[in-house]
Amino acid sequence: MSVAAIAGELVTGKPRHVLMLATAAAAVASLSVAVAQINAAQDTVAKIRIQGNKQLSDNAVLMHVKTRAGQPFDEDLACADKQCLLRTRRFESVDVTWRKTADGVVVTIAVKERPLVKGITFDGNKHLKDSKLAGELRFGIGDAVDAFRIEAGKQAILTLYRSKGYYQVEVTVDSDALAGNEIVYHIIEGPQAIVRKIVFEDRTHFSRWKLKRVIGSSQRLWPFVAGYL
Repeated sequence: MSVAAIAGELVTGKPRHVLMLATAAAAVASLSVAVAQINAAQDTVAKIRIQGNKQLSDNAVLMHVKTRAGQPFDEDLACADKQCLLRTRRFESVDVTWRKTADGVVVTIAVKERPLVKGITFDGNKHLKDSKLAGELRFGIGDAVDAFRIEAGKQAILTLYRSKGYYQVEVTVDSDALAGNEIVYHIIEGPQAIVRKIVFEDRTHFSRWKLKRVIGSSQRLWPFVAGYL
């Protein structure tokens, strides 16, 4: 060992090999931190791409998802975002995929939009106004064409007519118009059933007044009692 080396050890009070080990440990620690930072960056959402949207903007689609650029990527959250988009009923299908890159995770949301309702028409309604029938629908012009909501609208119209005494009412949806994203409800109202008089026969234990209270129909007394069945 040279005189200079001996002098260095005397000054520091530590052998040379100890200093070398300490330096190596510090280098390993720094390298570990760097690797951790790189891994963290690769697990962060770098970008979200929207594909297939023609009617809605990218921001309108992103309003319904919780995955965000700059946040740690969560596979469960991405799957939940897919279900959330489907629940809006604006899309026929949604596919969410992702891939890791040097810059982070790139998430791609591919959607197939439903067509939009161009118009709503009621045909054959004479006793109920269009505005009254439209109030029974859960969709309007500009909303997505949704077979479930169209059928629900048909059932709501039937229920409304029957509540007014039109028990033979028929409602159909025009399939040809539907192909062009026009919703047309054809209505055959039928006769209105009105209770003119209620007669109870062989009543021995209950009064007429008590029996009338337990049945669902009322005798017509216009304009106070409609008198529907």
